[in-house]
Amino acid sequence: MKLSRLIANVESNDNQWALRFEPGTYMSAGSNDKAAQIFASIIEVHACSRTTAQMIYSTSWGKYQLMGFNLYGPMKLTTLPVGQFLAFPKYQDSAFLKFLVTRKYDDLEVPLGDDDWMEVFARWYNGPANVAGYVKRVREVASRLTARDAIPSANSQTAVPQNSST
Repeated sequence: MKLSRLIANVESNDNQWALRFEPGTYMSAGSNDKAAQIFASIIEVHACSRTTAQMIYSTSWGKYQLMGFNLYGPMKLTTLPVGQFLAFPKYQDSAFLKFLVTRKYDDLEVPLGDDDWMEVFARWYNGPANVAGYVKRVREVASRLTARDAIPSANSQTAVPQNSST
């Protein structure tokens, strides 16, 4: 299963409109040079106040739940306002793939059985808190998606037994 599909389902059930405000990030978003540069970038893109920029910075956006500080930070994952970013899944996909490349990841088939890989990825993507819980969630979602993929769709061409009366 591709990493992009899996993470979109883990993070938001593949909901392109998902957003999650992180109050802890908002409260700790300081006035250091790095944060100031990101706030300036957000203010420029959105023509907004510093307070609104701090909210955008502190919110995870879209189906991959990319944090605002990553979207508008040094990686420049997007130059679009968040409304446009959310409206077009192709922009979210592009930003996610750029984000993966920064850590030498790719939209690869996820090695679900490789505990080391799973733990390293979970720590990087979701943070150091509750790595085991995130790995468990990834595996549960992968199992659910695999089971769902195994069910033939209503539109698939399946042979229907015919009654033959002779």
